[in-house]
Formats: sequence, C-alpha cells, structure tokens
Amino acid sequence: MFVSKYDKEFSQYYELRSASLSDSAQKHELCYLKRFDKYIADNIQTDENVLSESFMCRWISTLQGESISIANEVIVIRQFLKYLNLNGYSAFIPVVPKVHDDYSPYIFSDEELELIFASADNTIVKDKKSCIYLPIEFPVILRLLFSCGLRIGETVRIQIKDVDLENGILKLVNTKGDKHRLVPMSEKMTDILTKYCLAMGLVGNGEAWLFPGNDRNDHISDRSVKHRFERILKDNGIEVIRIQVISKAKLNELKDIMEDVIIDNRKKLVVFARFIPEIESIKKLSEEMKIKYAYITGEVKTED
Repeated sequence: MFVSKYDKEFSQYYELRSASLSDSAQKHELCYLKRFDKYIADNIQTDENVLSESFMCRWISTLQGESISIANEVIVIRQFLKYLNLNGYSAFIPVVPKVHDDYSPYIFSDEELELIFASADNTIVKDKKSCIYLPIEFPVILRLLFSCGLRIGETVRIQIKDVDLENGILKLVNTKGDKHRLVPMSEKMTDILTKYCLAMGLVGNGEAWLFPGNDRNDHISDRSVKHRFERILKDNGIEVIRIQVISKAKLNELKDIMEDVIIDNRKKLVVFARFIPEIESIKKLSEEMKIKYAYITGEVKTED
C-alpha cells in the first residue's frame, strides 16, 4: 500500500486512525497519506532524515486545488508527522496554510432584486406536496436572508424562543460550525417579523418553529426555500452562472480511487456527479487513464 522508507510507519499509523474514522473519512485520509508517501519515495534519494522544514515547504508548494482542500491535506499529514516524532523520528511540523474564500458571489442588480421581491410577495403554491405556509413564509425568509445575511439552513431552524421582537435581535443556535451568535434586525425588518408572528399565531409559543412546515412540529425544509428561489429566478429570466468544476485535489483523489478499485482490484466503480462540468472532468480523466466507462445523465424535478 505504501512505498516510501516510512512504509511501515504509514501502515501502522493508518491502522490506528482507521479505528476512529468513518468509511468516508478513512478514504480521504488514506488518499492523503498515499500521496505524501509517494512524494517522499520520489524525492528521497538517501536514508538520511529529510523531513526537514525545507522539504515540507517544497511538498506544500506542490499541492493544488481549493485552499480548504490544501489545508485539510496538510492537517492530516501534520498528525502523521507528530506520530513519527513520538516514535523517535525527527520531522518538521508545518503550519497549516491559511484558507481563503474561493467562492465567487453573484451580485444581483437593483432591477433583479425588485423582480425577486415582487415575485416572492406573490408566491402561489401549485404542488400539493409543497408547504401550505410557503406563500406567507417565503417573503419573510427572503427579507431575513437579504437584510441580515443569514444562511437558509440556520434561518428555517429558528425557534420563537430565539426571537427578541422587543429589541429586534435574533439568537442563532443552529448554525454552521455550531457557533451561537446574535443578529440585530433593522426596525423595518423587526416590524415585518412582528406582524408575521402575529398572523401565524406564533407569539408566546417559545418552542414553535418560526417557519413551520405542514406539520407544525417541524420547520419548513431548506429544499423548499431553495426551490422556490430557483423558480423565481427562472420565471424572471435571471440566469445565475455557477461554474462547478472539480478541483485538482479532488481529481487526484478520484484518480487514486480509480487506480485502486478499477486497475489494481479489477472491480467496477460507480461515481455520482451533480454538474455537467464535473461529468466532463471525470470522462476526461477516464480517457487519460484508458478506462472504459458509461455514463447516464438526467434532470432533477423541482417542487413548486
């Protein structure tokens, strides 16, 4: 499995780590370890200790892909290097590279925003499976997202006990990274939310969801909100260009998996991709590796 001078240490370390990792995490960790192992094998010509600061900096400079992917790979290797040090070796522990935002936002024009809000205020539900409260909830959700900079997931999971209408403050507890935070609302947004709560009969019911689903014991789904927004964009002819590509790091991971499963073990592999550019990247990689493939594409039906 491993080919460098540290092959036994890699194997022992991975065996220890596997006991506490999920199947998905095991695959990612193994991929990172095998790549680092190969880099050592390709770049070490003698038996001397070469896991020095300069060696590690050179290795990091070869990593490609999104900054978050590079940081995750370095974090995994750092843990392995610490394991080496505990076993009598001398290995430099590099600093984790800073993560920068790789996301490129789409900025709506004033005219597009006017169309979006106008459509939201005239929401009509045609699909019987859709949330019956969507026409009332969606305009408020959209304004919270716009005026407070909230995420959809944390917005639909707000409970009445976390809404301070008197002071115009939202307490977010179901957030990305599980970090609680307080979000102030403008006077206008507070007034809109107060009228909404009164109309929905939510005032005084602390355990109730701010945006309930058909079963008021649960909140409206993220997907319902996303699909409604996508429908509004489509109805108004607003095209948001999202370039979805596979990063170099992810392609390398996939290549390692394909080599292991298809080439080494002669098994079939099924890969699921969400976007056309991803499919094209996978097809190109398969052709470069001279692997025969078949692919199926289709569309996902969205709810009203």
